[in-house]
Amino acid sequence: ELQLMVVELAHGDFQEHYEATSDNRRLMFSGAEELTRKYAEEARSVQVVPSLADTLRDAKCRENVMWYVHHLRSEEKTKLRDTPSFVLPTLPEEEVRPDMTLAHLAESQVIYKAYDDSLQCSTCHSLTFPTNHT
Repeated sequence: ELQLMVVELAHGDFQEHYEATSDNRRLMFSGAEELTRKYAEEARSVQVVPSLADTLRDAKCRENVMWYVHHLRSEEKTKLRDTPSFVLPTLPEEEVRPDMTLAHLAESQVIYKAYDDSLQCSTCHSLTFPTNHT
């Protein structure tokens, strides 16, 4: 829910700049509809592999924080903070290591992809989680 609110409030100039410069901060989906489909697939996947719920949570926490910081102006941040249900999560402190006994499952691949995609922010924001993202 928070991510959809951030996407709705996101200032288009940021996305336009990030796309023009192939910046990792750009949103990697076409809009709320595509994002909703992605979330539905992830939710179904975590129902099949509930042991990966924390992995998916960590991915979403990272995305929430980065989208909030990099896609909202102060006006949008204030509007969001004034929403009674608003809670900005913290960034995860530990890295998740894939459970190789689950790696063959299509559902676990969906969750691990979401997690890996969320690590793009670590390229610039963390010395703890080295990534292959450039």
